[in-house]
Order: sequence, then structure tokens, then C-alpha cells
Amino acid sequence: MLSKYLTAAALVASTALSAGDIGLVNFNTCAQNSMLGKKEQESFEALKSQMSTLIGDVEKQLREVSEKLQDSDYLDTLSPQAETELKQKFQTLSEEHARYQNQFYQMIQQANMRVVQTVANSVQEAAQEVAKKHHLKYVLNKEACFFASDDLDVTTEVISFMDTKFEKENKEAKSQLAEVPKE
Repeated sequence: MLSKYLTAAALVASTALSAGDIGLVNFNTCAQNSMLGKKEQESFEALKSQMSTLIGDVEKQLREVSEKLQDSDYLDTLSPQAETELKQKFQTLSEEHARYQNQFYQMIQQANMRVVQTVANSVQEAAQEVAKKHHLKYVLNKEACFFASDDLDVTTEVISFMDTKFEKENKEAKSQLAEVPKE
């Protein structure tokens, strides 16, 4: 994080730049307000929900078996073999639960990284277009600045470019799907 600030400071200090050479983009705003960012967030939430449901089902089964194992009256009605099977089921469910939780955290981490990378690539592309349009030498992440004048902010324009590209790609994808013969 510190390296971002030092890099931006060194960049500005090393060259004589005017305010007209720099534009700033708020990455978080792009991620939250662009169509791509919203779609990626929806996909992320759907994955999270699906995995939570799966883990919740295993937790429910685990809780039921645990309650049975703690109920001495219930255990008294079981044969030694049935009690052993119940304990094995508890062990198996515990291992399955731990495995699902581990997979859940790994998938969430990977999905989050994919979302950030996808949005970052789109922001970068849009920032290049805005820079060309306004003849900017640099478009920096606003978070890398301790202070910046609001008149340097090009976030809205970057989001507009991102949304235009997103809409175009969605239209192309839909038209390609429409062209695929159905069997």
C-alpha cells in the first residue's frame, strides 16, 4: 500500500506536470457502480450463497447427530453397533464440514480475486480511452493520493466507457447465442 503512495509521489515529483496532465479514478466507485462491477458482484454473491447453503445443510446434519450423541436416553436405546455407526457418522460429517469450509474460503478468495482483476482490467482499458480523449499523460487511482482536487476526477467518464463496452459485449454475446442452431 505504501508503495502506491511513494510511486505516485515520485512520479509527480520527478516530472513537471500540470493539473491538465493527470486524471484520477476511484476504483471502488467503478467496481460498485459500473454494470460490469455489479454483474461480477452478483455472480460473487450467488456463489457465496450456494456454498453457504451447502455448508448449512451439513451443519444441520452435524447438529442433529451431535444432539443425539449428547442425549443419554437416546443412546441407551441404541445397540452398541448403532452407537458406533452414529459416532462414525458424526466423524464423517465433521470432516465433510471442515472440507466444505476450506473449499468455501478458497473459492471465495479466488472468486474475489477474479472479480477485482476483471474490473481492474476494464477500468484500465476505460482509463486509457479517457486519457486519449482528454490528452492526459496519467490516470491514477484516486486512493493513491493523499489529496486531489475534484476537478481531476474522471471516474464518471471511466464508468461510462466501461458500461458502453459492457452493453456492446452483452449484445454481441446474445446475438451469437441467437445464431446457434437449437437441436
